[in-house]
Amino acid sequence: MKFRMLSILAVCAAGATEAHADTLYFGVHGGFASLSDNWTLSGLGTYNGASSASGVLGGLQVGWEHPFDNVAVGAEADLSFLNLNAGFDGFEGIGVDANLLSSLRLRAKLTNGPIMPFVTAGIGLGNFKYTELGTNFAGTGNSVDKGKIGVVVGAGFDANLASHWTGRLETLYYIFGNDSGVFSDNYLYTVNSNVFVVRAGLNYNF
Repeated sequence: MKFRMLSILAVCAAGATEAHADTLYFGVHGGFASLSDNWTLSGLGTYNGASSASGVLGGLQVGWEHPFDNVAVGAEADLSFLNLNAGFDGFEGIGVDANLLSSLRLRAKLTNGPIMPFVTAGIGLGNFKYTELGTNFAGTGNSVDKGKIGVVVGAGFDANLASHWTGRLETLYYIFGNDSGVFSDNYLYTVNSNVFVVRAGLNYNF
């Protein structure tokens, strides 16, 4: 009798462990990104302006999830490659290029159906290049490469596909805030950049 009870408890424990097992996943993504920025350039005069650019992106993500009944929480890191060039057409100004985005985010997801909505937020990282531009400007071509840290928020949904595979559609909004510095000709700059991303992904769940 004791042996049977222990066997039942062992089976129940194994089932509970399996039902609440952590999930590791790895995948790829691709989509669309839009860069918008406001800038100020100060030297012989002060110039203000804005520019924008849009294009495609692609990259990789890796993550971990732990289930709690109908909810799963976890963390995800990703890396996206892109080539956005927000130029300036005028007397004096700043061109802003973005070629790399990354993030480290927490995620919370509903899991009580084949379509699983989620929200996410965390730290956003970006690699930018600022270039002085103008038609009659001696400093034209001076540039600065900047790595920026900001915040990122987003939402989307996962969908169960074949065994071990899930698909995803999500939006992310990177907020990098103001970044100030000095070009080599002693012109001062301040740039405020944000990036909006819509992307689809495919994950393999281990």
